[in-house]
Amino acid sequence: MNKTHSMTLAIILSVVAIAASLLSSCGPVTTLAPTETTVPTAVLPTTTPDPCAPENIEATIMEFDKLSREFSDSFVLAQNTPAAELAPTIAGMQNIRRRAEDFTVPACLFKLKEYQLGFMNTAINTSLLLYSSFSGDPSQTLNQEQVNTIVGQVNQLMTQANDFGNKYTVEMARLLGITLTPPPTMDPNILLTLTPAAP
Repeated sequence: MNKTHSMTLAIILSVVAIAASLLSSCGPVTTLAPTETTVPTAVLPTTTPDPCAPENIEATIMEFDKLSREFSDSFVLAQNTPAAELAPTIAGMQNIRRRAEDFTVPACLFKLKEYQLGFMNTAINTSLLLYSSFSGDPSQTLNQEQVNTIVGQVNQLMTQANDFGNKYTVEMARLLGITLTPPPTMDPNILLTLTPAAP
């Protein structure tokens, strides 16, 4: 071995010795495990169908209208029930009205709900007036003038209920994009011919 080789070997050995002493003085070497990188999964926003969209509006209205139809059935029953026996029917109508009040509607049905509740409240008030006036209480006697006054109030309430019912129908048709055909008006001459002639 020549002199150059032995010098190179000595340098390499001294470098190795220095490196070994440095490592031993630093303490144990900790090997870090590679960390797993978690790629976040994309969360797609859930979209709730718009109940007022043209493709959904009919289903939205039909669900809402169930209470109106149920109430109308009860009101027809009330109109064909003796006043003294109206209490259970009125209680049923009030129950439906409470459910209608609690029924949550989208903004496009606010006006429809207003007309629905207007009809229900007026119909209930009409039935309550009849029940309280003609309940069959023997201690309660009404003269003809009082009866006429009550009948006038009932007719006024029925007119209001009919008005709310018409507005409800018109608003529903508007929401559904339906053109309503106005009912035919009755010819007043026909009314005259239906009036019995005086003897």
